[in-house]
Amino acid sequence: MKKSSVKGFTLIEVIVAIAVVALLAGIITPSVIKHIGDSKRARAQNDALVIGAAMASFYKDVGMWPTKSAPAAYNLILVVGDGNTPTNAGAGTANWVLAPAAANADLLAYHLVSNQPKNAGANAYPIVGEISWKGPYQNSLPADPWGNRYAVNVGNFAGANAVWVLSAGPDGIIQTPFAQAIPANGVLTTTGDDIGYRMK
Repeated sequence: MKKSSVKGFTLIEVIVAIAVVALLAGIITPSVIKHIGDSKRARAQNDALVIGAAMASFYKDVGMWPTKSAPAAYNLILVVGDGNTPTNAGAGTANWVLAPAAANADLLAYHLVSNQPKNAGANAYPIVGEISWKGPYQNSLPADPWGNRYAVNVGNFAGANAVWVLSAGPDGIIQTPFAQAIPANGVLTTTGDDIGYRMK
């Protein structure tokens, strides 16, 4: 009887191969996860810049910031587009997480994508003349990379506090105070892992 010349792997060889693959996966996985996290942070920062640029274009055309739906208290927060409402932690952060239905909140899309701010009706901003709404200024306002809305404390344009286009970051918790006084040196940063673009 003729013996087969085909040889298989021994159990030891299979175990060694699995150990090598597991070792390589253990070395590569943290690096890949770090790069994914970095790319999400970079996308959030870029989104904030794009939203800020759209608001600046709006201001150039309309002659005011998108505050048409602001109530008398004028602490309007514009929540941006799709996504979940983030949570908040820390002193002075509660206004960031108002739902769009709140009296002093609105969706930024109603100002930049369409001309229908809440409490003001259709075509609230003039649509003819030199100073007029010439949008849309953005086609859509997506959620941040972690599925939450961006937020803009646009009411602060009227006062002495900073204006941020803000993402709650990876933990989904806004920790940056809503009303931050601008220091004499002008340097101001977000708090915690919040990601933002400061417009004022």
